[in-house]
Amino acid sequence: MGRGGMRLLLDTHAFLWWVTDEPRLSAAARAAIGDETNAVFVSAATAWEVGTKHRLGKLGEAAGAVARFAELVAADGFEHLPVSYLHALKAGGSARAHRDPFDRMLAAQSALEGLPLVTRDPALEAFGIQTCREAAERGLGWLAKDDATDAGDAEGDQAMGDEEGGPRASSLDNR
Repeated sequence: MGRGGMRLLLDTHAFLWWVTDEPRLSAAARAAIGDETNAVFVSAATAWEVGTKHRLGKLGEAAGAVARFAELVAADGFEHLPVSYLHALKAGGSARAHRDPFDRMLAAQSALEGLPLVTRDPALEAFGIQTCREAAERGLGWLAKDDATDAGDAEGDQAMGDEEGGPRASSLDNR
């Protein structure tokens, strides 16, 4: 991470959208992830979720992320974030009514490590963590698309100035 950069934790969908160059990843999130001055973390919980979704047949074109997970993380200079017992205790002990164990773990890691979570899932804000939406409100300048602008069409992304995301690669096929 260069000087002045942010530290970010990617939600699983943000990681998968990054590596598949999915248009639903906002231009602002793409720019923040692609900015080499930022330290971008990918949780072991993301690997767990990717493996689970692959087993259930829910990954579609991102299925290649299973066999190449470590390679994809390293290719973009991202950092692995292991799951510690403190993360596990916080995730398991949270009183929030959120049943997804992957989201609970990512929220716990975000809170304990002080990492804003790059996500478009507003339900994660109930954990009291800083998300990309809150960071944008505080003037940090990046925001995942909300549901109103998340149609996933190419025109919407072009209107937002979505061009190449920066020096980091953003396509599973390019790795």
